[in-house]
Amino acid sequence: MQQSRSSDLGSQSILAPDDGPLYRPIAFCLAALLIASGIFLLNPGLDIATSRLFYEPGKGFAFGHTAPVVGIRNAGIGTTWIVCIGLAVLALWWRLSPAALARWPSPRPWIDWLFVTAAMALGPGTLVNLIIKPIWGRARPRQIIEFGGTREFTPAWVVTNQCSWGCSFVSGEAAASAFLFVFAFIVPSRWRPLAFWLALAVTVIISFVRIAAGGHFLSDTVIASLLIILMLLVLHAQLYHGAFLGPLKRWSPLR
Repeated sequence: MQQSRSSDLGSQSILAPDDGPLYRPIAFCLAALLIASGIFLLNPGLDIATSRLFYEPGKGFAFGHTAPVVGIRNAGIGTTWIVCIGLAVLALWWRLSPAALARWPSPRPWIDWLFVTAAMALGPGTLVNLIIKPIWGRARPRQIIEFGGTREFTPAWVVTNQCSWGCSFVSGEAAASAFLFVFAFIVPSRWRPLAFWLALAVTVIISFVRIAAGGHFLSDTVIASLLIILMLLVLHAQLYHGAFLGPLKRWSPLR
């Protein structure tokens, strides 16, 4: 009887986790996203003013195209490719050598792999590049009239027809950089602060580079980063705790 009671309590802890550690960060990030979106919607000139810092009449966004800045951008793009290829290689290695799973620092390596893979596919891959960019259709800074282009400026979250593909809102490269926060969830606890600060540094630097090159507005990078972090929090809560689809957890092969 006592053993059955303990088993029931264990199931409850999986299907109905303590909402504090899970939901408070999600609520905080959602609030930050809403506040940031409201600021940029109510003060659209903030985007123009930020981009103007890097614009020179007759030269355009020249600073953003200098060798160091371009090198930083290329390094960011290369990092994204390395992560994607690394995930594929890791999955293949585990399939060919199951014994390698025993050396993984986490007791649930396949959930870790699924978390990172799903985060990349759903966030920068689907949400940003396949849904938001083509639907909102925002022109990039270097394309608008204020900076020598021919297209109209539109504030963040305002749907427009100034772009059909590869649009400004939101920033794909800022999203891919913010995706690196995923490793702060899965590395051993002693490495998590380092993983967090490295991801933050990369996100800020890549966002700066894209703004300096006239490729994105400030709002594109801030909102992209917050969207990805929010998605990471929700996805982690679901995959590891069944927080949103808890009743389905008992049928999951990833338990």
